[in-house]
Amino acid sequence: MAAKLSNGQYRGRVRDPRTGKQVAPHTIIGGPRSYRTLAERNEACRKAREVLLDPIGHTTVRDWWQEWTTSDTWGKLRNRSPETLVHYRERTQPFVDTYGDRLLRTIDQQVAYEWIAAAGAGAIPQIQTMFNDAVRAGKIKLGTAPFNQLGIPRPSRRDKPLPPRVAIDRMHEIATRDTPPSFAAYLFTVGWQGIRPGEGDGLMWDDIDFDQGETGTIFIQRQWSAKGLRMKPPKHNSVRRLPLVPIVADRLRELPRESEFVFTTLNRKPSGKRRLHYTPSTREHHWNRVRCAAGLADVELYVATRHFFVTYAVEVLELSVDDIGWYCGHRTGGAKIVRDHYLHPDDDARRERIGGRLKLIA
Repeated sequence: MAAKLSNGQYRGRVRDPRTGKQVAPHTIIGGPRSYRTLAERNEACRKAREVLLDPIGHTTVRDWWQEWTTSDTWGKLRNRSPETLVHYRERTQPFVDTYGDRLLRTIDQQVAYEWIAAAGAGAIPQIQTMFNDAVRAGKIKLGTAPFNQLGIPRPSRRDKPLPPRVAIDRMHEIATRDTPPSFAAYLFTVGWQGIRPGEGDGLMWDDIDFDQGETGTIFIQRQWSAKGLRMKPPKHNSVRRLPLVPIVADRLRELPRESEFVFTTLNRKPSGKRRLHYTPSTREHHWNRVRCAAGLADVELYVATRHFFVTYAVEVLELSVDDIGWYCGHRTGGAKIVRDHYLHPDDDARRERIGGRLKLIA
């Protein structure tokens, strides 16, 4: 815009997109007074020419996001499932809605901190992945990914309090008393077998062998994907045969076989002949009733089952984190994953255990 001065002449003004203030045009687009020397001016012209003639330099955040969430290059070829891409798209959508028209190369750490201040740190891992892949694709320069090295810890379920054993026992008692037998057995199996909830949804009777080995075996080879509405291999393709926990085996022997799936809802398929397996939406009602009645209203199913099992196995059964990492399906770096994401150390128990050992010092 142009501002009319008192002498009748006009002075050009443009808006600085960073500050929102009206400033002299030469401070934004350059001019005779922008550079002190001819060499500085020529260097600025060279850099501007590189940007103007570089087709990648005009890629917007939305252009890259569309390619990143739909192309096989960033999906199937990188072993990312369709559900992962849906998750990435959902988590990064608000960022794209805000900054989608900005050029990808103009997103810097200042923008990152502005976004975190406004929206929080919840979706940082997915946005970080989007920009790191942009570096791999050559869309932005190496070392310029704006969401790296922000110094913000990644949120984890491990930071949430773990229910004590007495609360877990009460949870199973309430499930047995107040929910259908199939859900009570589902909760008991997922909790004391330590498998993922989705793996429990996909468990079939053919996967269970009560006679193999000392205690029987359970074969984990599929899980229900709520985002993809399909059965798929377990996370990280961690197909594995595990020893069946004796108390779980006893509970499953008592469960009626109403379908090829072990745990079934009260609903039937349209044909009316077979019951449907559990999904997150069909078991959520039962879980909400149980956790509220047990005083665990703020506890996630994953924490009350898998996290409790891992911590109990390490702290009470004294299994190694390497063995539990393998058991949970983490073939690479399993011990580190257990420590960083699953294990909720019991400080009192550890203090007592260490104190008992220290008494041996003569």
